[in-house]
Amino acid sequence: MSNDTPHWLMAIDVDRTLLTADYQLLPKVRAAVQHARNLGVTVALVTARGPRALEVVVRDLGEIDYAVCFGGGLTVVRANETWLSHKSSSEKTLNRRICREVIDFCRLIGLSLAFYGREFVYVDELDSYLATEFKHTGDVYKVRDLQSVEERPFKFLAICSPGGVDKLDAVKARFHGRLSCAMSHATYLEIGPEGISKGTALAALGRDIRVGPDFTVAIGDGENDLPMFEYAHISIAMGNAPSSVRNAATWVTSGNSEAGVATAIERLSREIWQLPAPIYLAEASE
Repeated sequence: MSNDTPHWLMAIDVDRTLLTADYQLLPKVRAAVQHARNLGVTVALVTARGPRALEVVVRDLGEIDYAVCFGGGLTVVRANETWLSHKSSSEKTLNRRICREVIDFCRLIGLSLAFYGREFVYVDELDSYLATEFKHTGDVYKVRDLQSVEERPFKFLAICSPGGVDKLDAVKARFHGRLSCAMSHATYLEIGPEGISKGTALAALGRDIRVGPDFTVAIGDGENDLPMFEYAHISIAMGNAPSSVRNAATWVTSGNSEAGVATAIERLSREIWQLPAPIYLAEASE
């Protein structure tokens, strides 16, 4: 970007936004993200994943500037193939008392539950739902009585069967006002510290790098992306997002299976950043 062009921050959700439903990174999306970085746009991945589960993503995507992990609990930068905490990071974890209550309640109503420390994920047992999740994310898990884990988690992930969303609603109702509970998928509930969200972490990062909300773009597909939609001047929902997310966005791009992030970057380049769109995107649209 030229010296008189404002510096922009672009925050991109990972699963079902940057990646397809089967966790693939389309070449067009990879090229578009790197095109934006080459133009001077700061790119942050903003995700419910932890740093370790981002390894496989960044290996394929290439360089990024920042990553907001655990739905806002930890912000990191990449240095010498290692994730280092960024000074804007809240580093807020859940206290033991509330952890015990979450674990007991999820056991009582029969939910799959994963406990996310910084490096490892802990589970009471590895059921089919959790096994599928870890297969795709590359999380390193340990089977252990969750009540015995001494580490304090950044978040819990509760997973239900397709017909069991009422159980996730029960968790939301039980912990309303005490925890941050937001859906990241139709059957996934992210449970974190109260007051921590993708939006709070994005705002803290923006303050540190001196890019305000007026020059921030957020792209996502889930309920847990709504706080960063509220913060960013431009919010872009994926075509595969539920109607509640699409209705909250500035505009809607195509779905993740159709390289919706690349389509959004093309439009941003043309209409907002007023910079040349990637040649390969223009050719693809002809």
